[in-house]
Amino acid sequence: MTDKEINNRVAEYMAAVKTTLDESGKGRNVDIISLDILSHHLKLWLQASECVAEMGVILESDRGNKSKNPAIDVANASLRQVLAILQDYGLTAISRKRLERGEQKADDEDAPLVEFFKGK
Repeated sequence: MTDKEINNRVAEYMAAVKTTLDESGKGRNVDIISLDILSHHLKLWLQASECVAEMGVILESDRGNKSKNPAIDVANASLRQVLAILQDYGLTAISRKRLERGEQKADDEDAPLVEFFKGK
């Protein structure tokens, strides 16, 4: 996939994300930076994944030494960021259900406060 194709794919996806957030009433102007971060990491993930697909998982140096392709680490780190943001905005199947039910993430600092107000 070329950089132009990656940019187009990310732009299409981000337009769909914006539409989804706007239609659900969850999108706010203050979320623009989070969505920019999502876009950035999504692009990095696609680029790194493309690099791994082209060059392989294991690289061999001119001396014959083998090592893991460093693009794997970039892809994994970017994917973690993408998934975290998608979950925060209810853009994964599980996080949508959690948000619909009003549940908090297990590691949410405000969980005790939420439980208090729920009378638990």
